[in-house]
Amino acid sequence: MGLIKQYVEKRKGRYFTSILLAIVGVVSNLFSYVYMARLIVSLISGNRDIEFYFSTCLMILLMFVIKEVASGISTTISHEATFNSLGEIRNDISNKLFKMPLGDVMSRSSGELKNIIVDQVDSMETSLAHLVPEFTANLVGPALLLIYMLILDWRLALLSLVPLALGMSVMMSVMNEHYREMFQK
Repeated sequence: MGLIKQYVEKRKGRYFTSILLAIVGVVSNLFSYVYMARLIVSLISGNRDIEFYFSTCLMILLMFVIKEVASGISTTISHEATFNSLGEIRNDISNKLFKMPLGDVMSRSSGELKNIIVDQVDSMETSLAHLVPEFTANLVGPALLLIYMLILDWRLALLSLVPLALGMSVMMSVMNEHYREMFQK
């Protein structure tokens, strides 16, 4: 992991920008739901102001566009940085391969070398291009949602965590039982 880190460190600005844009996408998506809630509350209360509904619908549309654009640019930046890193890793592997004794290189099959240079390096793409920005942004989203819910009504926010806690405990008990069976096998 430390070896991969040196390649990622060279492009940390791009990854940071990608993470920020992914967070902007998640936040704008959350705001679209906030505007949708305002629209529903207004409908239920009998508001007949067409200007309000028009501007709220425009804000929902704007939030959706911001989400899509920010997410798209975030994905593009993270993929560009990742593919540059993977290309550099492949170059370094090839340079190291050229410096190895010819007997060591000839003792390995071309399939084994291809597996190292192509397949093993490609396996890092998903982690670097998707996991870094999307995982971070998807952690921020629920945290912001919880904060917003606490601002609205802390009692309901805490009550909404009960199904999460119950679900997690059920999942952990099922997983622990499954792991015990697998461990015994």
